[in-house]
Amino acid sequence: MAFTKLFIMIELPKAIIISGTDRNVGKTTLACRLISHFRSDNPIGIKISPHRHLIENQDLVIAQNEDFIILEETKSTTSKDSSRMRAAGAERVFFIMAEDKFLTASMQILQDYIDLSERLIIESAALRRFYVPEQFILVYSKEYPESKTKNKDIDAFVNRRLIFDGVHFYENNQKIDLSK
Repeated sequence: MAFTKLFIMIELPKAIIISGTDRNVGKTTLACRLISHFRSDNPIGIKISPHRHLIENQDLVIAQNEDFIILEETKSTTSKDSSRMRAAGAERVFFIMAEDKFLTASMQILQDYIDLSERLIIESAALRRFYVPEQFILVYSKEYPESKTKNKDIDAFVNRRLIFDGVHFYENNQKIDLSK
């Protein structure tokens, strides 16, 4: 008798998850514009990376173990992506450093600090494997039109594909205005 793993996908009713085809394709720029756009909803920004970064003295460590680190961004004046989200108007911003297999555990810890039913703007590709957002947006550029091989499995979940030219976002060759 063969067994199949059964995953329960958790709904994030007011979340927008942003993924990109590579680095520097506009993911954080889009996150910041969406945070500004939804400012009246008091959005919470979440940046997720599988890469470990140096923890600085001013970083507020929420949780840390051998599997993941969760920081709360307290500054809006640095060039870090999480700081840019704060500057854009996010009520709170969290930076999670975790490999994909530890994302659900780190999000469970984060639930002690935020309500997952609130307006969330999340920069992460892998999180879509475990959570169902209101929207899942893929950002790409002319130089990087295709998803990385490791993320091909989540392409089917993409609701919107936006191309970024370094200044503006386009969908179906139409410029998107996020200033409203």
